[in-house]
Amino acid sequence: MEENPDRFWWKHLFDSLYLVTDARSVLNEDVTRREVSFVVDLLSLEPEESILDLCGGQGRHAMELGRRGFSRLTVLDYSPHLVKFGDEECRRQGLPVEFLRADARRVCLRDETFDAVIVMGNSLCCFLVEEDYLGLLREMHRLLCPGGRFLLDLPDKKELVASFLPNSWHEADDDVLVMRARSWEEPNMLVREVMVSKERGLLRDANYVCRMFGPREIEGLLGRVGFSDIEVIRGFDAQSQDYDLGLMGNRMLVVGRK
Repeated sequence: MEENPDRFWWKHLFDSLYLVTDARSVLNEDVTRREVSFVVDLLSLEPEESILDLCGGQGRHAMELGRRGFSRLTVLDYSPHLVKFGDEECRRQGLPVEFLRADARRVCLRDETFDAVIVMGNSLCCFLVEEDYLGLLREMHRLLCPGGRFLLDLPDKKELVASFLPNSWHEADDDVLVMRARSWEEPNMLVREVMVSKERGLLRDANYVCRMFGPREIEGLLGRVGFSDIEVIRGFDAQSQDYDLGLMGNRMLVVGRK
């Protein structure tokens, strides 16, 4: 099924341009600090614990944990650009973060390696079919030590539908304009993203699809995989901005343990 471009769009879109189009979220240090504070509190993380930032991109959350004294940190992501970017930045700052490039559905790490696993942003939503998103959840379960905790950060589907805007645009910087056209094809949101430079012209015209999960559905999936003590926290907002954040607005956090 590798020929289906919609199913595997995430293998290609998270490149250097992604750090421009989504900079106001993924390169915002204030947002990252607030998000990490929520994670630490909700999972009662301790500095000596081993933590996996799964689908962690350039590792912004792991970096912030490293600044707070955590020392057993691993970031795993598929994007070679983001892994290289994060690894170089951690080396420059002297932060204790290990970076691995791998497919989150099939992680080449030993069973019961981590005390906690976090999956931030919309990472789970990149997987469109059950075997893919269940594959990530099963790997998360396998990699956790007995009693280990997890946190998923997802869009709140109900709130996203209620505040849905089919079109948006923003200036990513002084040169780049990002425009997005959105539509629903239940349970997915379809997005066309156009990125234009004032100086260089068209930089990107791409389509992607994100799978949306409701609270009961995600609880059911996590229970099938073997997790317990599952709790859904709705209304999480690390940005508190009045502009359209698209899929990065209206968050819900899901926590539980193995």
